[in-house]
Amino acid sequence: MKKFLLLVAAMLLCLALVACATEPKDPVGAETGDGTETQAPEVDSTPKNKLPDGIKAEDYYKFVTFDLPTDFRQAAVDFMRKQASVTWTPEYTFTYGNKFDNWGFSLTYQAGVKYTGIPYGSMNSSIEEFQKYLDEHRGRYATNSQNGYYDVMGTQCNTAINRSLQQFYPEADGESKQYMPSYSDLFVGKKVGDYVAPEGVKKGLDIIAANDIQTIYESYALAKTGDVIMGKNDETAVTHLRMVAAEAVVSRNGTGEINPHRSYLVCVEQTDTFDSTRKDVNTTWWMDHKYTFDTLAKAGWVAVTFECYETNTSFIPYIALDQEITADMLSKGNLNGTVSSDYPIAYIHMSLYDSTGKLVNRVVKFNTYEGRKETLRKHTFNLFTDDIKAGQQYTFVLDVGIARGNAELCRVDFTYNG
Repeated sequence: MKKFLLLVAAMLLCLALVACATEPKDPVGAETGDGTETQAPEVDSTPKNKLPDGIKAEDYYKFVTFDLPTDFRQAAVDFMRKQASVTWTPEYTFTYGNKFDNWGFSLTYQAGVKYTGIPYGSMNSSIEEFQKYLDEHRGRYATNSQNGYYDVMGTQCNTAINRSLQQFYPEADGESKQYMPSYSDLFVGKKVGDYVAPEGVKKGLDIIAANDIQTIYESYALAKTGDVIMGKNDETAVTHLRMVAAEAVVSRNGTGEINPHRSYLVCVEQTDTFDSTRKDVNTTWWMDHKYTFDTLAKAGWVAVTFECYETNTSFIPYIALDQEITADMLSKGNLNGTVSSDYPIAYIHMSLYDSTGKLVNRVVKFNTYEGRKETLRKHTFNLFTDDIKAGQQYTFVLDVGIARGNAELCRVDFTYNG
């Protein structure tokens, strides 16, 4: 009996030791018995590509990545300035414009005159696409636009800002409503400061009216490099956007209230009017103009910012082609494959050159807020037209661009069999 009791005691002791050995560790971030706190494991903040579920970079035939800028705010303003610095000359004098119910414009570009900045146009052009056109046409551009700015390579106030933010922020890829804080289902930004934006209001002036005026001034005072200000009236379909180019200059009185007449923002913007204050260049880009808080508030301007400015993290931009485009495929007049990106695709050029290097046909797909993926097969008919002759040698080039850069995804020599 005594031996039996000793055996039971030994078994109980073993169970106690096992229980101690298997007791769960302190939860991450919890306080330990000695009063110290365990540290949570470091989160991997290394930027990554945003690939579809189950897909790896090595699954693609061609996969090209682009570095993210180190300072998002400065990168946005720098890209606005880059768009505004492109120089070109009209091939011939041309005039275009549009007239709407409450807004209109007309621009004339004179042959032989040097202009600075991507033109004011609705084709949502990237710098690389416009520069590519210039390189192929001796630095000259012109259009026989029949539809006003809809046929002009260039950017508007909204798309110029989109392209700048797309250096690091792929969500900036829509119409101007995406920057209106009262449209919560579309809004891609954050309000600057504590102003109220009543849901659904269509005018910036209505947002101003819903707030104490000093609250609006304090919002302007908090605006920083790369933030966006917008004057919007969707009742008259008139909108304009500017990018803040520097920290706000703020003047206060003895009680701490902002003096709106002496406080101002410096902005950069694409416009529909030549800047008459510039005598050094001919440009529709208004650079470093000053706007007082008083003027902004009376016109209904609101300030917005973006969460990525706070984190300075985003997805690494990439452009990919999922399968090889072969000479055998092209010789039969076929075009397969899909181009994709985790950022908005600015343009896709599918080009055919003859044996002398002359461009004989090009199919262009440009971004109209339609996504980040394009099947090439649908463009086969427009690429292989009757002008492409059987028995002739050609070179097919696939060039794709996003706001951050462009890449040649393939270059294939082939003989067309018809």
